[in-house]
Amino acid sequence: MNTCHVLKKGLRIQLTALNSAIQPEDIDASGWQFHPLKRDMKDVYTVSVNGNWRLTFRFEGENAYLTLKQETTRPPGQNLLQQQAKFEDFIHEYSFERPHQALGMKCPGEFYRL
Repeated sequence: MNTCHVLKKGLRIQLTALNSAIQPEDIDASGWQFHPLKRDMKDVYTVSVNGNWRLTFRFEGENAYLTLKQETTRPPGQNLLQQQAKFEDFIHEYSFERPHQALGMKCPGEFYRL
């Protein structure tokens, strides 16, 4: 089994857990190294995916959110073209690789023209 497959499987399990969580502590599973961030990001939580890969999220009420800013600017691109590429990669992943519960576990790109 290749590393990419293992990483995707682990992340899929964590995203599924996050999707059903109603409070941050619901995703505090053994080995995930769950903890809140500090300073100006006190309302943001993180779990370890694999090695240096982390899943960061915040809660509003009973809903968890992953933010575009967090996923595309940490670390930032080295220049504007690289940063734009990071945004475009995120949009592609969100639209064509991430199934959405509200769409019957299909990707938005299957329904909407981008």
